[in-house]
Amino acid sequence: MEDQSKTEQELIKEISDLKQRIKELEQPESGCKQAENLLRQEHELYLDLVNNQPAGIYRIRVFPREQWQKDAWINPEHPPYSVDMASNRFCEILGINRQVFETNPGIVEDLIYPEDKEDFTRRNDEANAEMVLFRWEGRLFIRGEILWVHFESIPRLIENGVVLWTGILYDITDRKRAELEREAALARIKKLEGVIPICMHCKMIRDDKNSWNQLEQYITEHSEALFSHGQCPECAEKAIKEFEEFNKEYNK
Repeated sequence: MEDQSKTEQELIKEISDLKQRIKELEQPESGCKQAENLLRQEHELYLDLVNNQPAGIYRIRVFPREQWQKDAWINPEHPPYSVDMASNRFCEILGINRQVFETNPGIVEDLIYPEDKEDFTRRNDEANAEMVLFRWEGRLFIRGEILWVHFESIPRLIENGVVLWTGILYDITDRKRAELEREAALARIKKLEGVIPICMHCKMIRDDKNSWNQLEQYITEHSEALFSHGQCPECAEKAIKEFEEFNKEYNK
């Protein structure tokens, strides 16, 4: 009986050791799963933050300058960069599909308004040569309409001369239209500035074609003002007196 009791104790100890060993073996797997879950949660948080910004967010990988082809920044067939990431809002502003953009990054150059391409190229060349903040405002032609945008990105040099540019893209169309309307209004107002030649007797105004115009006509053509006619108290009193005198003469 004593020997059998020892055998049971040994078995119990072996079972206890085995359980401990299993725990030790399970621990790394549990740690890996926990790490995987944390990474997944972090990735989901990153995507949520990126895709729910009012501005478009992007990152491109610019090749070393010696690999650039001629007119690199306006050559849609051979852009000097590849796309690492583009947010939903970025694609929405440009009216493009993310997969299309990633496989054909030069599509952005196709969207730039022809008259603005030179400035876009110059600013890209300067920013890449000096490794400074890239900032550009200009027009894109998207879905038959002109869209004003603002690009801004920061460089980070990595291995083999490759530069990562992480940036934002704003749609500034509404602001730009308001600015242009304000400038046009100011330009119209400025037409009435300076010396205006006016007749000292009849108050007609001479225009730049040497023609004489009524005061109301001149101001209407050179500003946004409109006229509503009435009588001041002095003129009204004068008109009444003239009418009364006319009646007296007529009724004699």
